[in-house]
Amino acid sequence: MGGSHIELIEPLTRKPIRTIELPEITLAESNRRMAQRPNANAKIPIYVSALAFSPDGKTLAAGCKDGTVRLVKIAP
Repeated sequence: MGGSHIELIEPLTRKPIRTIELPEITLAESNRRMAQRPNANAKIPIYVSALAFSPDGKTLAAGCKDGTVRLVKIAP
């Protein structure tokens, strides 16, 4: 996977039913030691390796290959 969004697909029809945008973060946001570097505001590419919904279905957690977990509130 790659990109800043996730598409949820209806299994039977394989039609997209929803697109969820993932929050982008900078190097400085992912690691405080990077805050002093000249490229601290560079965006980290998003490569999702795991997805999980909270038990109530209101939050999506996306585990990314850079070691971050991006949380997204899901509106009903």
